[in-house]
Amino acid sequence: MLRNARVAGLTLIAAWIAAGQVRNPLPVPPIPGYITLKAEFHIHTVFSDGFVWPTTRVQEAWRDGLDVISITDHLEYQRFKDYIKPDPGRSYKIAKDLADELGILLVPGVEITKHFPTYPAHFTALFVTDAAGVFADDLQESLRRAKAQGAFVVWNHPGWSVDKAEWFPAIAKAYDEGLFQGLEIGNQNHFYPEAWPWIAEKKLAPFATGDWHDPVEPKELAGVRPITLVFAKTADLPGVKEALFARRTAAWMSGQVWGAEEYLQALWSASIRIQNPVLHARNGNTEILFRLKNSSAFPFRYKFHNKPAWLRVDDGMIGPETLSLFKPALMHAPPGTHKFNLELEITNFHVAPGRNLVVSVPLEITVPE
Repeated sequence: MLRNARVAGLTLIAAWIAAGQVRNPLPVPPIPGYITLKAEFHIHTVFSDGFVWPTTRVQEAWRDGLDVISITDHLEYQRFKDYIKPDPGRSYKIAKDLADELGILLVPGVEITKHFPTYPAHFTALFVTDAAGVFADDLQESLRRAKAQGAFVVWNHPGWSVDKAEWFPAIAKAYDEGLFQGLEIGNQNHFYPEAWPWIAEKKLAPFATGDWHDPVEPKELAGVRPITLVFAKTADLPGVKEALFARRTAAWMSGQVWGAEEYLQALWSASIRIQNPVLHARNGNTEILFRLKNSSAFPFRYKFHNKPAWLRVDDGMIGPETLSLFKPALMHAPPGTHKFNLELEITNFHVAPGRNLVVSVPLEITVPE
């Protein structure tokens, strides 16, 4: 049966390629010491309550420039069980060959789905070795079984179906027992601001996911999908797993990025190059031009955090994969050579609650007598 599924999957991909599918590269730079991998760790198929075949999830990931995915079908809920035999591990088996052929790292995973009287408790267990063996009626027991398999576990959409996210009793009990290590602060374009402080307080890895059930629209229609960035030592499954347990992730969703300052600072430094940091003002001309090249898929929205009083420049955005021109005006600038760091607050890169990334652009401006 698996061989027939593989043949069918390859037939589908051949037709898909013939239809003109191309990969959006979605460039994200490596940072010192690490490869930056683009990942989606929360996806569903027809083997739980999704509406697509497992190979479709691999095709979508390849098209959208992802490097890593995990199909995390629900253990407790199979919408199409009257038509498709329930099998918690089958979606992974069906998708694996195509993922290998397309160069997508496929992480075996499941979603644990429990409901309490006033709140839900959903967790994805990644790197499971026996999907069916994770199931138990009790949440704690199910999480313990995932832990026994060496799984990395993420608390999903903490604010879903409640007025706001809270550190609910079952969540606190699971955390105190060391049964989960990650937290979705973004899910399907919903950000949970009350959960953001828990990343640092509880030493959890931040995630942004699509929690896809329907087909994923192409980038041209939907923009960049929610992504978890993984800063891995090696571009393989052991490298991904090590990075997750080391909490080296960042959440990227709706043009916003949340993560530790050291990683977001490194992403800025690796993405942006100042093409002409040495400037010379002309006599009688109050404007100068300098150029910033953004080689990444990130937009950087900025406002000026610190600058000389005699330099006037507007806030704005450095677009993804663009060369941006800045035209600061010199307002009674003293003559001579001025070396300084122009400080920008990157308002869509968040390093802590209430605090955004601040970066420095080194400039040298010579003003004539």
